[in-house]
Amino acid sequence: MEKQNDSLIDIISKSELEKAENTQLYLIPQTFELKSNKVNTIEGILSEIQKYPEFELHYYNESNIYDDSNKIEYKKTGDNKFEFDYIPKETSANQEIRVVVVYKINNSKINLFGYTNAPVK
Repeated sequence: MEKQNDSLIDIISKSELEKAENTQLYLIPQTFELKSNKVNTIEGILSEIQKYPEFELHYYNESNIYDDSNKIEYKKTGDNKFEFDYIPKETSANQEIRVVVVYKINNSKINLFGYTNAPVK
């Protein structure tokens, strides 16, 4: 029994070590411009790197609706990363970019919605 406990402790320790080694840290300022001599809040997000199943990428609208006409071509750049090109059609103070990752697994559909915005000059 003691031998099994030691083995389980080793497995858990290795699992925790792997998790830490396969983690990325994202730092996101809460504003686009930092203010000199003022407190600026930065959010840190830890994200574990995993291999994800194949997915589709679409733009969605304010009502969270998308279809195949909104499909986005993207390039995988890692096990948990991808990139796509975005071309704003006009200048604006605040361009909203809404995308949804669509997984189709075992006759189920899982949607992960993402949103960002940025000024367009």
